[in-house]
Amino acid sequence: MPPNVNGISLINPSSLFDPTQHLYSHVSVIENPARLIRTVQVGIDGEGKTPADLEAQARLALANVHECLKAAGATIRNITFVTIYVADYNPEVPIWGAIQEFMTDKDGIHLPPAALIPVPMLATPELKIEIIVEAATSKQ
Repeated sequence: MPPNVNGISLINPSSLFDPTQHLYSHVSVIENPARLIRTVQVGIDGEGKTPADLEAQARLALANVHECLKAAGATIRNITFVTIYVADYNPEVPIWGAIQEFMTDKDGIHLPPAALIPVPMLATPELKIEIIVEAATSKQ
């Protein structure tokens, strides 16, 4: 098993394709977490405003995730799984740069298992992205 960081090991079995070029890993193993953290965020700022374009919403939703993790005493290194829902997904729209920037810290890129799921619509018509993050910490 690869190195364990914050009680989380990320695994990419050699018998499967290398998913790191797509910014995720196949498996995350959590060893006895004291806390499991979940957050669901969209691209709405503190004043309730939503940017019009997908990339701006993605950056804002990821900033919101960062704030939630920080409030819970966690960092990106505690993330064990990411689910991203995108309304009317178009692979030509650049959201991967924002995701890669968010998942990178001083130790490099953190690539937990992740899924991008295209959907016809989210909760309200102006929302274009919804990000669900699960994280685990050993902190009390």
